[in-house]
Amino acid sequence: MGNVKFSALPSASVLGQNDIFCVTQGGVSKQSPISNLWEPTPITDAAYTILTTDVLVYTKGAFTAPRTWNLPSAAAYGAGRILRVVDVAGTLTATNTLTLARAGSDTINGATSAVLSTARQAYLLVNDGISLWTIIATAISAPAAANSFQSVTVSAAGNTNSNATSSDHHVRITVSAGAAAYTATYCCLRAGRSAGDSISVHFDYAASTNQRMQVFDDTTAGTKLLDFQNDGTATIAWANFTFDGTAWYLEAAYFIA
Repeated sequence: MGNVKFSALPSASVLGQNDIFCVTQGGVSKQSPISNLWEPTPITDAAYTILTTDVLVYTKGAFTAPRTWNLPSAAAYGAGRILRVVDVAGTLTATNTLTLARAGSDTINGATSAVLSTARQAYLLVNDGISLWTIIATAISAPAAANSFQSVTVSAAGNTNSNATSSDHHVRITVSAGAAAYTATYCCLRAGRSAGDSISVHFDYAASTNQRMQVFDDTTAGTKLLDFQNDGTATIAWANFTFDGTAWYLEAAYFIA
């Protein structure tokens, strides 16, 4: 048959989600609704096995525990296709994580799994159609207030237990003299934090021996990072705390009497 020339084809209307498109793959003609090109799959606080037909899988609702989503095999999913995994709910933490687990002997960036542990984190993955998955892009939404300031006053008769919020990076704690000896605590919470986050804390101690100030990792049941009993002089102190993705640690502390 000679060359066929198509002309004066009718103008196409806007395609809808239920319209059909046709393709040829491996010599076989196939058809599917347009919606299959970009059909989102919501998962609510549960384990899930990602299907070969999934292109965008996202969290719908808060995680109450760590969850695992199993990838399809690279061979079954197909070379070059992009799989998107997104924490749309924005509730992933270092505790309530989302683990992407390989199928069989596949690898993900050379490892057996990949973990999302930050609110609104996202991965874009492609594979070679054989056994290798590669994360080609990672997205992390910045906190709403990336450098917020918190001011706290502690005393024997007032606030003696305080916490850093997920967005606090600079804190000033006024440590009042108090009418009697007391211990005040400040906790660097892990929830909502990412590896590399830091908190700079400025302490103003009144001239007294009553105050004892303690700083803890996450809760008062966690590791004690700083413990200072004032010696009776007005003292200024600074301390820097850094989060490594799992826990807080004291990076540096300075005292000026």
